[in-house]
Amino acid sequence: MNSRRGNTRADEQGQRKGSGMRAAGRYRSHVPQATLDAGGKELAVNVDKLRTVDDWVAFYRDEYGLPVIERGGFAMLPISGRVCVVHLPTARAEKVRAALEQQGTRGPMLARQIRWSFLAAPDSRPGTQVLEVLNRLDIGIPAIGSAVMLPTGLGRWTREGCFWVGPPRRGDTLPPLSVVITTALAVGAGGGD
Repeated sequence: MNSRRGNTRADEQGQRKGSGMRAAGRYRSHVPQATLDAGGKELAVNVDKLRTVDDWVAFYRDEYGLPVIERGGFAMLPISGRVCVVHLPTARAEKVRAALEQQGTRGPMLARQIRWSFLAAPDSRPGTQVLEVLNRLDIGIPAIGSAVMLPTGLGRWTREGCFWVGPPRRGDTLPPLSVVITTALAVGAGGGD
């Protein structure tokens, strides 16, 4: 028994096992909220309720409809026919974000040390020639079956080494993959490409 908290590890594990089915309402209770500022947009999250990877998985699924799973102790977003990702070098990614916002298009974006990852809806897969150009520009589109690790914290750098530049928002649709790719090719990186 853990004397400081008054419950056993078995009790805690039992509480977590059922967490996925009842998750829809548990993030909206009146307990302390943390606000994540992401480019002027705020995301309120009940941080007291997000203690485990399973809690974060349920949060991403219930709040944003993302098909997130737990794999190896991390919250993972599988690449599928429903959700895909475009990885871009940071300099180009910042330009793509600004251009998409000018077009009125918004989508979730993750930042890592040298790359950003844009979540998108796979409307069409680029052809071989376009993929070769993307590869030369260091723009990657992971294949179906791979997965992207999502943060399990709200800080700038989480244990996963990433944070939300533009977090998902309830009710938003993902931008089409073709729009993200076309924009990424159009903006250039400022270095002669």
